[in-house]
Amino acid sequence: MGNGIVLSTVDYENAWTPKSLLWKFPIVYKESYTSESAIKESFKLTAPPFGLTNAPTDRVQAVKQQGQVVGWGKLILPSDAKVVTSEVLLLKLTTTSTLTYFLNSNPAPAALLGGLGLTQGETSTRVYYYFFSKKSGDIATVIFETDAAGNPKLPSGQAYYLTK
Repeated sequence: MGNGIVLSTVDYENAWTPKSLLWKFPIVYKESYTSESAIKESFKLTAPPFGLTNAPTDRVQAVKQQGQVVGWGKLILPSDAKVVTSEVLLLKLTTTSTLTYFLNSNPAPAALLGGLGLTQGETSTRVYYYFFSKKSGDIATVIFETDAAGNPKLPSGQAYYLTK
């Protein structure tokens, strides 16, 4: 990281609390849900410019999800797709993630975070569109980052479909 700064991972289990819920089946058109979960990652931070040696440090990512079945119809994909034509439900999932950093169990000081290029309370939002086939599950997905007003940025950040 530079300037003798070392960040070492400790006790990382990828344990969401409560468990992150994507979709609860069966689902129908216009159905919606919301959920909240968080994950805590623990580190040891050595930062000589700040007088820190193996200081206990945590990053907590809190995620709010809002899902809704927003459409249905026939999806036609390119010929190399696993499923070329299928009746689908269109599921929209909006996730908002907020990062919080802790040093010795207290909110990390702004001077330290700034020196590491981090921002306390940094928030990002993504919008996922899943095309679900009754027979094949998630056969295509499109993911958008959003602007400050919550509108999708174009082009999409990622798009894919299952191939043969």
